[in-house]
Amino acid sequence: MFRLFKQSKSVYAALILGGLLIASVVGADSAFMVNKFYEWQKALPVFMIQARVAEINPTDLKIAWRGENYEVKIPPAARLLSRDGKPADLEEFKVGNIVRLWANRWDNNVLEAKIIYNQSLNIDIKTVIGYINNLKIDEFQFTLDSSTHGKVKVKADANVKILNRGQVIGFSDLKNGQKVIVKGLFDRSLLLISPAQKIIIFPN
Repeated sequence: MFRLFKQSKSVYAALILGGLLIASVVGADSAFMVNKFYEWQKALPVFMIQARVAEINPTDLKIAWRGENYEVKIPPAARLLSRDGKPADLEEFKVGNIVRLWANRWDNNVLEAKIIYNQSLNIDIKTVIGYINNLKIDEFQFTLDSSTHGKVKVKADANVKILNRGQVIGFSDLKNGQKVIVKGLFDRSLLLISPAQKIIIFPN
């Protein structure tokens, strides 16, 4: 699949080079050729663009690109990826996110997604300090009230390591109001730590 993605980029690179060659022959300026290239791209059966998410629905989203809105159908086979290339879910997307899209054209402004990179979806390992709230023992989750990031949802599992004064304790030993340090995979766009890898309780 990624080979096809690279091949498609090669096709576009060839189109750009061809356009520049034509420009040099006919004496067209660069701005004119850029506009012509966008016109050619709109006429092609495959789209490769960077656009902004305008609306999100259960099986599709709408994007805004060069003054026009496009409906992007998302079939089960489509690949949704975060900025670092890791798998992502549509529910992680937000209006305003910048996405790089590879899609087939169905109609003038209807596309079928093949690959969508969410350039705004930033996920990495981070440590956040705050107070436990809305603790749900059975679901291994709680809300972390943080002064630096606001309310952060924390999801863990049975593998999470929890320390109290250097001693390992269980998730069921946690209490609302406790000040803790949480380390885990942090999604800034969703304000979500999932999964939490380590939870350290501040001493009283």
